[in-house]
Amino acid sequence: MSETTTPPDYTTATWKGWIRTGQSAQRAIDKGAWKIGDLAVQVQEHQEYGEAAVTQFAADLGIARSSMYQYLQTSKAYAESGRSDRNGWSVHFLFRNEVDRAELVAAKKWSYRDAQAEVKARKGKSDAPTGGGEGDSAGDTAEGSEGASVQPITSEPPTAVQLADNALAALVALLNALPEDAPGRDALAEQIEATVTAIREARGGRLLKPSEADAVSVARRVRTRKTA
Repeated sequence: MSETTTPPDYTTATWKGWIRTGQSAQRAIDKGAWKIGDLAVQVQEHQEYGEAAVTQFAADLGIARSSMYQYLQTSKAYAESGRSDRNGWSVHFLFRNEVDRAELVAAKKWSYRDAQAEVKARKGKSDAPTGGGEGDSAGDTAEGSEGASVQPITSEPPTAVQLADNALAALVALLNALPEDAPGRDALAEQIEATVTAIREARGGRLLKPSEADAVSVARRVRTRKTA
């Protein structure tokens, strides 16, 4: 006779604490994803840099080129007013090609799985024969500022780990680019330290990864100069 196992209790204070910490880390990750995308849009639309510089921007931040175009196109798909606090960046990413995307993310809080199912259901309807030509479907593409360079975007968004690494890289790059007397520089340094702390706690207090330790080191140097 096999032994029965007691199901885990998801109502304990410990579990709820992990959830709160994880949610805090996810909010920081989402904020970083939007920031990277918004910066990439600025790079792409800048008169001096433009489309070709997006790849260099990704390389300088240590982010995969395909991920950079995911951030860029998601930011371009939603105006600031069309980004919903009810849903994370990944849900916005899934709906980025829908005509009514702003309404979708504002309508309710979507689970990632439900959002995927909604996109799949809509795609199934749009794939029905309509008599159109082969070039009628745009697919998941990212057009350049001149419409000349088309970059493929994968159907899956970056993982939470990738988002966390990319968010930190973007925040540190922004911190390093700001003049020492720039308003908000100290607050940005504090945000970097808080983000690393939240991510570490979400992983169960494991040791910092090298990229996270470097981010904390840069942030603390900024704050040390302030108090010196």
